[in-house]
Amino acid sequence: MFGQHLFGDDIHIWYTDPKLITDPYLLDQYYDILSPLERKRYWRFCFDRDRKVYLVTRALVRSALSKYVDLEPGELRFIENKYGRPFVEPQQLSKEIFFSISHTIGLIVCAITRNSRVGIDAEFIYNRSFTMDMVNKYYSADEIKQIGSLSKNDRAVRIVELWTLKEAYLKARSRGLFLPIESVSFNLDEQGKIYAFFGAGLENDCPKSWSFRQFKLTPVHVFAIAASLKISRNLEYSMYHTVPFVEYALIQL
Repeated sequence: MFGQHLFGDDIHIWYTDPKLITDPYLLDQYYDILSPLERKRYWRFCFDRDRKVYLVTRALVRSALSKYVDLEPGELRFIENKYGRPFVEPQQLSKEIFFSISHTIGLIVCAITRNSRVGIDAEFIYNRSFTMDMVNKYYSADEIKQIGSLSKNDRAVRIVELWTLKEAYLKARSRGLFLPIESVSFNLDEQGKIYAFFGAGLENDCPKSWSFRQFKLTPVHVFAIAASLKISRNLEYSMYHTVPFVEYALIQL
């Protein structure tokens, strides 16, 4: 499936909308490439809609990764670290490749790079689970002040925007919520420029060592990417819309 070039400073983003994938034959193809463990996880979901999101997510990851390695989608094997971060089994690769995935209502995204520290998080902007109780628990004092200065509608959007940045950074560190999320703090100015600050528990890291980007893919979706700058300070982003096994197209950023 080789075909896409990926250099050290490249980050390629692949996305799809699972609601638009309805062909039963295509969904059967997705199931056929799952590993035994993935199939076991698939059947753990109680509802068909959740099974479908999981299935399309795995198909997206496998089909996208196969474009950078000399393997078919179903041949890829995955391992996880002790925090649950997935990796392609190193013995299958002639050159390292890393990825991060996220899904929300109506969107699945996957970031692929040669950079070992990358994280992506996508959210539905009007997700009602983002409450002020959650903000008071997981956001920094500066973020809470920032949110409080906005109108009610802008406040709801900013809560989600900040969360995607925080979550993307934690994913990039490969440790998830084992790091103190309230110590990862962001500020967005009126032009959308992102400023990061790290507090207690993150003294061994520096915001200047990271690149943070945020994308509003649709009027109701936002996602963020955190990437280490250890390879290059000039990261190149490319985005592809895909229906796994059917088509993909480069999207102008």
